[in-house]
Amino acid sequence: MKDDRIPEGVVPAPEKPPVPGSILSEVSPLSPEIMSQRLGDVDYRVELEPELATTSLGQLAYWDIWEKTGGDVSQYIKNVMGNPETGYVMGDDPADPIYGTNTRATYDGSGAGKIRVNATDLLDMYGQKGREALQQSGGDVSTAHELGHYAIDLLKGKLPPGAARFYEEDIMEVLDAVGVGHREGDVSPPWRGGLPDYVFSNKSPTNPETWRRDSEGRDVPLNYARTAAAVLSENMSGLNSYEQGLATFIIDLNQVAAEELASRKQTSYRDRLK
Repeated sequence: MKDDRIPEGVVPAPEKPPVPGSILSEVSPLSPEIMSQRLGDVDYRVELEPELATTSLGQLAYWDIWEKTGGDVSQYIKNVMGNPETGYVMGDDPADPIYGTNTRATYDGSGAGKIRVNATDLLDMYGQKGREALQQSGGDVSTAHELGHYAIDLLKGKLPPGAARFYEEDIMEVLDAVGVGHREGDVSPPWRGGLPDYVFSNKSPTNPETWRRDSEGRDVPLNYARTAAAVLSENMSGLNSYEQGLATFIIDLNQVAAEELASRKQTSYRDRLK
């Protein structure tokens, strides 16, 4: 039987380094800090999945941020969190704070592309009774909403015909209701966990109808939940002409975003194989 033990006093030869030019030769060990950050970002993406799964816009925006930052999405997505005991707030902008306001999230479309999301304020202010309200208005739901705005900026020049006809916020409100429909089976569920002493913005799926002017110059109602149901079913019956146009545009927009995302992923994978 062969004896593989190294004789006493003999120094073993060092392991051969990776072949020059190979993939392994270009890989350097990751620091614990970078490993922790990357694992955290993977966990965050998994946590966002229920919201991003319902819209290719949000998926496209997240992919763009992931690629742009090398995976450190916290460079662009700032979760605004407070500590009630110390009063310290992390991730907010002192010049334009949103913590504890009825602004659930913001997107800076001036070129910086930064997103801020109220992640803990309702829980910090109201304890357990604020938790469910936070799940419906703020946190991951609002992150997906703002990522939609980010994606529309990415798609400038590729948007479906008629983009100038519709308010961008109307598009996102309908997509919010589409997301609720996917997750809860109803585009207009009851607004649970309401806080009577807190003024919500119009993020509820049961938001009252607003009014828009159709192509014939008539003022007609726009109902986000009703329009979202048409997007999900692709059945336009029961919608007025403005809602029909908006629903059709959103269906086409999701398709454009899905195609752009697929193209970017294919290019990225191809580049990595070079």
